[in-house]
Amino acid sequence: MNATYFPSGSTTTVVAEDSAAAVHLASSYAATRQLPVVVAMSGSSASDVTSRLSALSSTHVVLVSVTPSWFTAGFQSSLTAAGVTQDSYIQSSDLFTRWTTAAGTSASEYAIARSDNALAINLATSYATSRRIPLVIFEPTTATATLTSFFTAIDGKNLTFFDPTIVPGPQMTVAENETMTTVDVTDPLKAFVWVADGAQLAGASSNRLLVGASDALDELGLAGVAAAKASGLVVPAGAKASLSTGSRANEYLALWESNTESVTLVGEGYTSTDLSSVAAPTATSPSASPAFRVTGLVRTSTTFTLEMTSVSGATTYTGYDINGVAIATASTPNLVFSAPVGSVLVVASGSSGELARIDVHTNQYDATSDLATVLAVDANGGTNHLLIFGSLHTPRLITRTTNDPFSDPAVNGDATPIAITCSSDYTDVTADGAKEYMYEVTDLTNVDVRACGSSYPQAAGSATAGILNQKVTAPPTDIPCFCLMANGKAAQTTLPKTEHKAGASMAQQFLTKTLDTAPGAGKNGRRGPGDGWSPVVTEWQAYIPESKIIFPGFSGDISKPFLYFAGDGHGTWNPNESARFTQKVTWTFGTGHSATYTESMGTSVEYKCTLNAGSCTQIASDTAPLSQLSATTGSGATWGSATLTAAAKNPLVSVAPPIDTSVQIYLSDVVSYVRGYHDNMPKHEFYIGPPYSEYYKVYESSYISSAQLPCLASSPSLPLPGCGIFFNAMI
Repeated sequence: MNATYFPSGSTTTVVAEDSAAAVHLASSYAATRQLPVVVAMSGSSASDVTSRLSALSSTHVVLVSVTPSWFTAGFQSSLTAAGVTQDSYIQSSDLFTRWTTAAGTSASEYAIARSDNALAINLATSYATSRRIPLVIFEPTTATATLTSFFTAIDGKNLTFFDPTIVPGPQMTVAENETMTTVDVTDPLKAFVWVADGAQLAGASSNRLLVGASDALDELGLAGVAAAKASGLVVPAGAKASLSTGSRANEYLALWESNTESVTLVGEGYTSTDLSSVAAPTATSPSASPAFRVTGLVRTSTTFTLEMTSVSGATTYTGYDINGVAIATASTPNLVFSAPVGSVLVVASGSSGELARIDVHTNQYDATSDLATVLAVDANGGTNHLLIFGSLHTPRLITRTTNDPFSDPAVNGDATPIAITCSSDYTDVTADGAKEYMYEVTDLTNVDVRACGSSYPQAAGSATAGILNQKVTAPPTDIPCFCLMANGKAAQTTLPKTEHKAGASMAQQFLTKTLDTAPGAGKNGRRGPGDGWSPVVTEWQAYIPESKIIFPGFSGDISKPFLYFAGDGHGTWNPNESARFTQKVTWTFGTGHSATYTESMGTSVEYKCTLNAGSCTQIASDTAPLSQLSATTGSGATWGSATLTAAAKNPLVSVAPPIDTSVQIYLSDVVSYVRGYHDNMPKHEFYIGPPYSEYYKVYESSYISSAQLPCLASSPSLPLPGCGIFFNAMI
């Protein structure tokens, strides 16, 4: 280990047998305790080791070997003669015994992986070393009695399993307050972003990377030791022979681009070319901001000011809403509105006519306290510029969902990470002007302020700090109008780009009468505002994607010791399937406007099962009362509003905390949004659409696994870090 990371003053050093397995274990042990590692090329001669210990000023050692008694009595005597005290010797030919001996039973958190899943071990190594917690690896053939002994000893600790198929077996008599997390590694980049988040929560800077080869666990482990000392993040690269291929490091660095502070390649036999291959994405700078763009939003009790850069030669700046109505004009690039505007087309004009335009979209901004969740996106011909407001102490992850309005169904994209930025803005130049994009900006963490090189001191973890999630849709100017789809007629297109009209999202077009063919009101055929609008249905849904989820506790039946609860057994885009609860509002507009609220509560079913939810027997079922759900609604000729709340408990577990939500919905022809709070368990989704037709998904929460159960302990008044989600999504 390079003494650069461990200057003189270290009192203890971990000395490992010269084998990949031993160095990997020794590195994990050392990273947990922030100790250096020295690799002994011989287990019988200690001369080389003692000279290195002297350089590190180490007077104590912990020996680690895979081969029993690899460090001979003569080797150990030489250490004693050199004034070095041997604290312990971790040795066993059995993998699980080695790792559990090193891990001990006193830590508060453990990372766990299985030996036959290489990617899981890579990610678990990254997570454990970055958080400085013990890593435990076991084999599929590890005896149940052996597992029982260890897991019983650490009963009640926080366990993170890096494999969706791993569940605590009958060897665990877990306490009800235990935290269990299962990381689904089938989406490696998503899983690693989750690992980075966990590292930052522990105080690591996720843009200071220490990289090791994915197929050289000794090198990856040593990278973890260096990362622990440097308060950085260890990242698996590709295989040692092809570092730039199949690399988590390259994928992750590509999100950071030039915001990365440093990249260090740890291992043997590498060249500057290897380092360049790994760090190549960091040489890429984010795209430059467009010349004409939004620069600020100012909110007072009576006005809402949109600030922009100036356009050369422009003498007039005009803002148009989605109905083509001019709602603000000024001689300077500062448009003042009487209320927040979700969508506005800003046209800069001069003596020769139109000079430039941007289609601006923002989420809701009612008061200064909202600023931390406000996002503005200005679109112009495939270039979408994002301006992020609020504190910039932590990095933000930007994901993008691509919706093709000409496809069937209309929404067909998945959320894809596109950037992690420390900047207040980001420019996406890869957008297609014929598609709609939903941009979501989420705090990568709510603790470490060093990750973006902030001059602010590091903040301590706060129980009242939730995760901010802001979402804005940036439609192209020309997208299909879906206002007639409820009547089974073909979609029409909006006016051409030469028209002065803000683009409307597909969801927003459900709310407007772009093509008004509804019958007139009254005998004389005259219609009031909103009379031509179709009814609109919104649905908030909370559901568990798994068919069954494990629950802490013991069933009382040795033959079927696990407790499981029925989930809902479906993925996204299934708003009509089973859910823990749903809350629907149907709005009609115009002269006879109304808001009709309906709700449903799913049944909780408890099982006792064998390992992996096999051979289950139902032991109880019950349905929580609808009184745990509530809503207040309002309606007008051209608007609708609702506040949905839930504190939905599992009726079969008296001590179980509830699923908490507090959701505000507002619909109109000018601005529409959904925002509020929800626990990060289970999965939450919000849909909108005309009755008896396809819904449009506006919002969905991120969800890793049912191991997020402890997040139910979060609440709007006391949001737990990583568990309390405050969201602000434009419709």
